[in-house]
Amino acid sequence: MFNPLVDNFESLSDDQVDEKIRKLTSHYYQTINPSVRNQIVTLLEMYQVEASVRRQTRYQQRDGDDDLDNLINVS
Repeated sequence: MFNPLVDNFESLSDDQVDEKIRKLTSHYYQTINPSVRNQIVTLLEMYQVEASVRRQTRYQQRDGDDDLDNLINVS
């Protein structure tokens, strides 16, 4: 999925990505034009994938901080 109208996601905060998803979802339901809906779906999927990747990255970083090795005493 690539759309030349979408800038780099790195410049957007997590809240901005979520806001774009909300706006695109709203626009999707406001139009009945199938061509416009297809374009919105493409953009929506791009933003949803970006949001998912960010959540997964945060989860992995948080999960890496929980060091359970020190809790198990093997002697």
